[in-house]
Parts: sequence; C-alpha cells; structure tokens
Amino acid sequence: MDNTQLINLATKTADIFIKNTTETIFRRIDAAKDDSDKEKTILRLEEIIKELIEERNELDKIIKEYDELLGMQKISEKDINYITENIVPIVSDFLESDLVSGDENINKDEINQIIDVLKPLLSIETFTILQLIGFNFREAIGIPLTKLVNKSIDKEDKENINYQYAVSVNKKEEELFKLLQTEEGRAIYKELTKPQES
Repeated sequence: MDNTQLINLATKTADIFIKNTTETIFRRIDAAKDDSDKEKTILRLEEIIKELIEERNELDKIIKEYDELLGMQKISEKDINYITENIVPIVSDFLESDLVSGDENINKDEINQIIDVLKPLLSIETFTILQLIGFNFREAIGIPLTKLVNKSIDKEDKENINYQYAVSVNKKEEELFKLLQTEEGRAIYKELTKPQES
C-alpha cells in the first residue's frame, strides 16, 4: 500500500475536522444570527449548511478512497477459501521441483521450512484473523514468492545461455579438429597461431 496516498487522505481528513470543529460551526451560526436582517441570516445559515454538506461529501469521498486502498490489500472470503484449498499443494510442488530445488543456494530443508511456515498461515481461520488485524498477505507472501519464481526463471535462463555457449565452443573445436586433420589445415593453423613480429 502506498503510504503517500494514506498521508494525503489523513491530511485532507484532518483539514476538514480542524475547519469544522463544533465550536467553529457554532460561532459561525451565532455570527449569522447576530444580523438583524432575517434574509441575510437565512442566506448565511444556508451557506453554512451547504459548506457542511460539501465537506461531508468530501469526507465520504475520502472514506471511499481509504476503502479502495485497504481493499487492495484485503483478500475476499472466496479468495481465502480458494487459496487455502489450492495454494499449499501448488507451492509445495513448485518448491520441490527441479527448477527451484536444483539451485545450490536453496536446499531441501529450506524448502520444507518454507512449506511448514506457509501451511498454518494459509488456513481459513489464520488468514481471516491476520487480515483483520492488518496483516498484508500480498506483501508478506506474494512478493517473496514472486522473487523466488523470478530467481528460478533467471536460473533457467542462465542454464540455457551456458548450454548455448557450450554448444558453440564444441562446434568451434569440431571445426578446428577437422582443420587439423589435413596437412594444409595444419599449415594454416600454424600460420594463424604464429606470434606476430613487431
């Protein structure tokens, strides 16, 4: 969740509350009533009411923005059920796959520790309780899993690059071997590898 958005919303809310304390509103009402002209008094009171309604609408808008921000980190009950039933087996299979477990930096004990930590966290009850007290599953679990998958993909890319490099080295050596099988090829090789005179 973006803290700057929360700070902006909190600032707007504080501004509205400071501007509209009960004391301030009553002073404005009293000032409007002090005028002997009833029409001016009514206009001023209507203006105060209009401003209060606009500020209430602004507060409603701020509340909706808070809800949207908090809703982005809140996971629905349907999603919680789906996750608790399906994610642990999927994560277990993924973490135990050669893609991840083949990494020298990650051993089976670490994988089992990750799975053991995730299982109780991903029960419906724990999920709901932790979410109610403000725990953000997307940041706590989603981001590390994203990094783990990214690391695995990078590892696979590196292995592919290393494989392509080994193939090209083998092709070069094969061509060199073919060249060295003939007298003419050996002469060319000697000429190419002869130190150059300055």
